[in-house]
Formats: sequence, C-alpha cells, structure tokens
Amino acid sequence: LDPDVSKEDSFSTVFGQQLADFGEQDTALCAVTAAMKYGTGLQYFYKRHKERFFDVGMAEQHAVTFAPGWRAGAAPVVAIYSTFLQRSYDQLIHDVHLQGLNVLFAIDRAGFAGDGETHQGIYDAAYLSQLEHMKVASPANYAELRFG
Repeated sequence: LDPDVSKEDSFSTVFGQQLADFGEQDTALCAVTAAMKYGTGLQYFYKRHKERFFDVGMAEQHAVTFAPGWRAGAAPVVAIYSTFLQRSYDQLIHDVHLQGLNVLFAIDRAGFAGDGETHQGIYDAAYLSQLEHMKVASPANYAELRFG
C-alpha cells in the first residue's frame, strides 16, 4: 500500500483525485497549498504533476498571492483549510478579487469540521459571499464534488 495515499475516501481525497485527473486534460492547471498537501488531498496531483504543484510552506497568505502570479495563463487552484484562508482574507480581496484574477479556492474543512475549535470553517459563506462575483459552492456528496 502506498503511504502517500489515503485508505479511505473523504471529500479531500476525492477532490485530490479529481483535480489530478483534470490536470491530465488541462496543462494550465496548477495546484497551490500552504503545508497542507495531504490534508487537502493534493498528494494525488503532486504525484502526477510535480512541475505544476507548489507548496509554499506555512505561509497561507503567500499561497493566495502567489497563485495567480506565478505564470501567465495558469489556472491556479488553491487548496487550503478554511481557518487558514480566513487569515488570508486581505490577500484574497486585494491580490485576487479586486484584480479580477481567475483562482479557484478549494476550501477544506469548511463549515463544522471535526478537527477542533481552531479549525472550524463556520464563517466561509458569510465572508466569501460579501465579495462581488465570488461564486461559492458547497458540494453535498462525492458526485457533486466531481463536478458531475
């Protein structure tokens, strides 16, 4: 058994597998995270597309700013825990949203999460819905998560 692959399905692993599959079809797709490769399921993308995977370390604000700027024509996906995206709210507004840049934020552990009090994503819908043109989706099951 490969130690880099989860034994069980979860929203994180299903997301990561699907993103890796999309990476085969779209070479502009890149994945960015801030020291959350395994927690967000990006290990699958990393194994198949190392040259388009970026882990900026424990620097979530940098991940948000870096994603749209690393290469013209890229299609960045930032996979980040909800609680850490909250820390990056200023960068989200000024470095992505106001610039009208195309970045997909895959928010892991959104809503009520089982990782403890400091990892709750209960404010996601409230603060993200305040940004004009920001589309917020919350898949209810794996089929919806697979964009099907």
